[in-house]
Amino acid sequence: MQASVPCEKRFLWDESNDCLYLLGAPKQESEQVGNGHRKHPQKSKKSDVYCPHAYLELKFAETLSPDDKMQFRRNLMRKVGPTEPNVITLQDIKDIVIFLVINPISIEFINFFHEPVVDRFLRSLIIYFQHYIEVWEDLCQKRAATARKAPNPLASGGQLRQSDEMQNLRSLVGREYCDILIGAKDSLPYHHMVANKKSPSDEPSGQSQGEKDLRIFETLIRMSHKVVWIALQRKHSCLIEIEMHRLFRTDSFNTAKRLCGNLITDTMSEDEIRVLQGPKIPAKRKLLRNSPLPYQIINTCCDYRVLSIGIPYFETHDPRIEYLEKALLADETELQNLGIKVGILGQSRSDYDMMLMRTNVDEDKPDDRTSVDLEKEKWEKRDSEGVQKRIQLHEVHEIISMPTFGDDPELIAEYPVEPGSVKYGGSQAAREVARKKWIARAMKCSNKNYVDIVSIEASEQ
Repeated sequence: MQASVPCEKRFLWDESNDCLYLLGAPKQESEQVGNGHRKHPQKSKKSDVYCPHAYLELKFAETLSPDDKMQFRRNLMRKVGPTEPNVITLQDIKDIVIFLVINPISIEFINFFHEPVVDRFLRSLIIYFQHYIEVWEDLCQKRAATARKAPNPLASGGQLRQSDEMQNLRSLVGREYCDILIGAKDSLPYHHMVANKKSPSDEPSGQSQGEKDLRIFETLIRMSHKVVWIALQRKHSCLIEIEMHRLFRTDSFNTAKRLCGNLITDTMSEDEIRVLQGPKIPAKRKLLRNSPLPYQIINTCCDYRVLSIGIPYFETHDPRIEYLEKALLADETELQNLGIKVGILGQSRSDYDMMLMRTNVDEDKPDDRTSVDLEKEKWEKRDSEGVQKRIQLHEVHEIISMPTFGDDPELIAEYPVEPGSVKYGGSQAAREVARKKWIARAMKCSNKNYVDIVSIEASEQ
């Protein structure tokens, strides 16, 4: 007797139905085979939770299409004159961040985002987080190097110096942030107690506009995170966001810490956390409390010279105060000559692409130019002043680190309170040109059925 050989069955995976398919079988039998493996789609239940502030959750595009890049380069990118040095400015970073936002941004915030006081605030944040990341990396390296060694309590001199530097930088950021909170300088029309935009005096009203304050605050925090992240070459995004939320929201409402995880307290000791964040705020209550920046300005001893940077009729000769003043107020074209590093500000645009991402420049590539080409290039450089300025940007300048305080505390008998023009960094003309471009784009992209009356009034001022 011959044994019956079972017939071989072959199966294929049906991607459209997400199940197995039996070859050579009738449709009914094939469906019976695939029923056990078929995934039935689950109906998504609509949430009953009402979130009135969902529009505040900004979303940013990670990549751009060639058409979007062409549109940005042609219509929205800052134009550089032939005699102007082609360096990266804070306005370039702000233009990229606004262009990457998917959600619509109100004209009111565009006007606020292009105020000089906001530029000083963003510049101070870049300075702070640049030093914050350097200290964080240094602490991680030292902890890894001394992991198998007993701690030396006498070797804490470097941490005391770093803690003092971080405290001064927090005071600098806190001063700029408090100016925005109280409506100082150019931020008064955007204060939550000022309701009548057409009033020449901008007198405070009797009722606070909480929705207006929330709209500006939440958008500013998210935009500031992207500005600092791009300015620091797109590194340590979660670390920057966690610390920024801690500074402006306190630990109780640190949403970035819950989403990204705790990158600091899980691995660092209390001494290292104190170096980065300063002394802890007394935990009295969660609501109706100051965030760490205003708390440090109000309740701790801050050097008055750090809080007086940019104020007219105030002169100082302390090396650290002069360094911070130049880093905060100097024009981007002067940063390279001063030897001060503020992220990618002041660096040549030719070393970066259109979205300010570092390009791979092969410096070791051999020079194939002939003597005729070199002589021609030499005369072209002489004829163009702008080219000469661009050549100077590639010169290597020594980066100066933050110096220590001098021996003289520079105590004064009377503080200057005379009114005067406050110093600002950057170009006011570039801010005004960019503001008009982004307002025109926002009005073009806005829905015809929606009219932001407050924003239109702000743009008419």
